[in-house]
Amino acid sequence: MTSPRAESTPLSDRAEDERQRLVQVVKSTRDAVLSKDLEGVLTSWNPAAERLYGYSAEEAIGQRPEDLVHAVRIGDHKVTCQSQAHAHSDASDS
Repeated sequence: MTSPRAESTPLSDRAEDERQRLVQVVKSTRDAVLSKDLEGVLTSWNPAAERLYGYSAEEAIGQRPEDLVHAVRIGDHKVTCQSQAHAHSDASDS
């Protein structure tokens, strides 16, 4: 007779399954999800952030968010603008 504990999935397998589930949630959301380290440097950047801000994960990770985008308040509206360097490189590509 096998004990219920022996039949259950090891904790590390369950933790990995949960991690993979959360990775898929972050990848599939329409909201920008990013993470930063204690110095404020981006350590992750999901596909929605790529679409919303125009930077690939490869371009964004390792940068500070304020170096990529900045918010400007015009009256009662908050407008998000790309950095001048990125906007210029986009214009020269076309």
